[in-house]
Amino acid sequence: MLARASVIDVFIEPRVLPPSTGGAKEVLGRWIARARSVGYDGFIIDLSSTEKTPGFVATLREVQLQAAPFAIFTRKAIVLDDRGGVKARLAGIRGRLGADAIYARSGNPEVLNFLAKDGRIDIIRLETLAELDAFNDGIASLAGQHGTFIELSFAPLVRTRGASRSKYIRACNKILEICDKHHARLLFSSDADQLVDVKNAWQKATVLQILLDASEQQAREIAIKHPAALVERCTGTKDDATVARLDLVEDDTT
Repeated sequence: MLARASVIDVFIEPRVLPPSTGGAKEVLGRWIARARSVGYDGFIIDLSSTEKTPGFVATLREVQLQAAPFAIFTRKAIVLDDRGGVKARLAGIRGRLGADAIYARSGNPEVLNFLAKDGRIDIIRLETLAELDAFNDGIASLAGQHGTFIELSFAPLVRTRGASRSKYIRACNKILEICDKHHARLLFSSDADQLVDVKNAWQKATVLQILLDASEQQAREIAIKHPAALVERCTGTKDDATVARLDLVEDDTT
């Protein structure tokens, strides 16, 4: 019995999400309609490069309430280039960033090793080839033990061409194999700019099978089971009333 994949990541940059409250409401409304049209019940907005002004916070809260039972979660990033000062930078991070989920990026294996076992970090995102190359068995093993999600971007699989695409696919295959071996939860997140990225989870699973030669079980876990687990983790950071409103992951008995 698999949980239905009901939430999609949406990377909304400042150029897409205007700073004015009116512009933000319009863009969010458009994305709610678009996500619903392909079978999603919610999405996670990446606010890492968007200034979280009081006006925007109020607008987001208003849209969240109006859109219910459609769920809108938020997340923010921290980038850590070296091991020095990591503990100090992570102190109180959830309160400082004020997001439902915190993800980290680093191309330093030592930093990734630390992040994989630190409960304040929900997701390790591997975006550049340097970050992909820094990932190893030890990091995957710690992530598997501590429930840390490993995230790759779905967009390069369908956008990148030539030698760069081949390198990215090889790196993704390596990480797929490592995560599978160590039971680390792997995600392939979506991008607001690309229509193919917001197709429903079953279509995404098929693409992962074709491009990465993943098994059907692996693809279903990446596209369906693990996003559902991330939603549960996001709801776990909220108060009971909000959890009840945003608890949208349903069981698929088929």
